Amino acid sequence: MRKLALAVLLQFFLASVYSQAEFITISGRIVDAETQEPLSFATLNIQHSAKGVVANEAGEFEFTFQKEHLSDTIVFSMTGYQTEKALGQSLSVD
Repeated sequence: MRKLALAVLLQFFLASVYSQAEFITISGRIVDAETQEPLSFATLNIQHSAKGVVANEAGEFEFTFQKEHLSDTIVFSMTGYQTEKALGQSLSVD
């Protein structure tokens, strides 16, 4: 099984994060860790929740969710790749 690997997490952490009212928006790009090719239609969701988004054809995403979910785990997944997870609270808020 291939890995989304560190490239996804690094780009996720470097994604823009900002707050607006009671919501947080994160954006970024999901790529294959080895080839740096975009992973079209990879999914991101809040673990144990129905909240999530699908990356576009270029692997780009924008995910807006309530601030209360910052303490939850964000899950990156795509068929054929190892699932990656990151804690929302580990993001830096500008």
